[in-house]
Amino acid sequence: MIPLRLNILFFVIFILFSVLILRLGIVQIVQGDTYKRQLEETDNVTVSKNVPRGVIFDRNYNLLVGNTAVKTITYTRSEKTKTSEILQVAKKLDKMIKVEPEKLTERDLQDYWILTHEKESLKRLSAKEQNLDSSAMYKKQVEDVTKKDLADLSVDDKRIATIYKKND
Repeated sequence: MIPLRLNILFFVIFILFSVLILRLGIVQIVQGDTYKRQLEETDNVTVSKNVPRGVIFDRNYNLLVGNTAVKTITYTRSEKTKTSEILQVAKKLDKMIKVEPEKLTERDLQDYWILTHEKESLKRLSAKEQNLDSSAMYKKQVEDVTKKDLADLSVDDKRIATIYKKND
């Protein structure tokens, strides 16, 4: 009598595991692309609600620490976001918000110049240099950016480069 009950129990467990494996297969194989697409979608959420934090008073109820509302913009990029897309976002943000150009390094400006003058940067490379792997070719592009190129960047370019650097 006990072996029959044990066999029934094992059979029920086998059926439950089979159902679980089947369900996992359906979720991964059949519906996997849908879930992957949903994961890669971006959402723009505007929150304009002041969230008060704690205030601190001294023993005479004089305010020591208060609150000041500050608006922020948060940009989260996916792994597949291209640098050209980040530049487009920086240009759009430059029209919407005021950003003071920060002290950018020469390399930051070189990267920005290459991104905004891609065709000209590629023309400066020899045929041999254009056949290098991407990192070596980019290194050569950086070396080919002149001081005059960087001096020709406008204040607007430097503002956009500042936004781009913060998003990169």
